[in-house]
Amino acid sequence: MAEPHRLADRLGRLDRPRRRRESEPEPPAPLPPPLESWLAAIESLAALLEEEAEALIAGHGDRLPEFIRRKHEAEGAVKDSARQAAAAGLAFGKASPHAARAAAAIAALERAGRRNAEALAAAHDAASYVAALVKKSLTETRAEGMYGRSGRAVAGHDRTVAGLDDSY
Repeated sequence: MAEPHRLADRLGRLDRPRRRRESEPEPPAPLPPPLESWLAAIESLAALLEEEAEALIAGHGDRLPEFIRRKHEAEGAVKDSARQAAAAGLAFGKASPHAARAAAAIAALERAGRRNAEALAAAHDAASYVAALVKKSLTETRAEGMYGRSGRAVAGHDRTVAGLDDSY
């Protein structure tokens, strides 16, 4: 008789009770279409804000008119879907299995909005800085060679932007 080589062969078949497979939690029921479209509109707007922030960081300020148009469209989609959900009497309850998804979508929108605002502010600051340098350069060029009694350079014209427009 041959020696058993495996542990199962040595112990023989164990009569263990079969484990019940732990049932996987059932996925939550699908959202009603108005709430699904509202969540999709929120997620789409968050993605658009992120895309705009990335474009600004990469220096693609020339795409701003496109982003403005797309943000207006996204705003309309969010408002329309919210009106449809409200008209149907639908809302997310705290016990709703979809409440976590809605909270995550809103949190993502808030983060994207903050990041977008920071990118827009940085682009505005950079443009303002460049504009101030151009104005300073124009003012100094215009006043070149004009000196007061003390020997200091003086400007011979209005230093405002309006003055620059009138003189050139």
